[in-house]
Amino acid sequence: MEIRKLECFLKVCETGSISGASEQLYISQQGISRIISSLEKELGTVLFIRSRQGVSLTADGLILKKYASSICRSSNALFRELASPHEQQITLAVTPGILFMYWDFLHELEKDSVKLTELYDYQCDNAVKTGLAQMSIGVAPVNEKLFDSMPLARHPLYVICREEHPLASKAALTFEDLADVHLIIHGRRYKGNREIMKTLKQKKLDDIRISETDNAVNMYKRCQDTDCAAITVLFPNSSFSRFHCIAIPLEEELFWEPCLIYPKGKTLTEKETGVKKEILENMRI
Repeated sequence: MEIRKLECFLKVCETGSISGASEQLYISQQGISRIISSLEKELGTVLFIRSRQGVSLTADGLILKKYASSICRSSNALFRELASPHEQQITLAVTPGILFMYWDFLHELEKDSVKLTELYDYQCDNAVKTGLAQMSIGVAPVNEKLFDSMPLARHPLYVICREEHPLASKAALTFEDLADVHLIIHGRRYKGNREIMKTLKQKKLDDIRISETDNAVNMYKRCQDTDCAAITVLFPNSSFSRFHCIAIPLEEELFWEPCLIYPKGKTLTEKETGVKKEILENMRI
């Protein structure tokens, strides 16, 4: 059982909601839910009763809470006592999409004195700026006055729509093709949201009807069941294949570009340099 799962569990208990824990731990709501589900699966029981008002502990949840606090306190005390100046843990902020796409590699990296903190795009930048994380795997564009960054990949964007949609016959699409479509994009926590809105304004298409969501499954389902279309990145092994939708390339100068970010002009420690090397070797395309 991982200590971070117990810490997440205790924060949900304290705040009484997934959203409350998300705000205080700087982890997305999807990330919190995933951690709690993993803990419930590991223990073979349900820990929370979920409702519109929030969450409440089950009988088994109350038992876990009784022991989890002392376990976490003892664990933190142990690591503080054992840690030497040369073995300090590195905190790496990571956006949800990157964590999903590179989970196997990042999970292995986490075993090597690296603590992963799941944050949204702008939160990743702020974590590095404020010192909450030594570095992050975030998303371009990056403020070059505050950060040094190294590009890792450049992924195209796609328009998602149901198979019977009038747009489905096209080989590629532009924003002009979407002028009369109800468009779904990722929420304002993502940098892609601002870039899309800025481009629409430049093209004088800012009167397009737009909805926002932070949930990719919800995005795909709405596209499958309605005449909505969505703009997103296609992640390997995502849930997209479960829906009766197609993906059409978006022919615009917009991309999803993961990058390694750390403070401007910072001299990296030997440990940080090693982590940087591993990230570049395993994630750079």
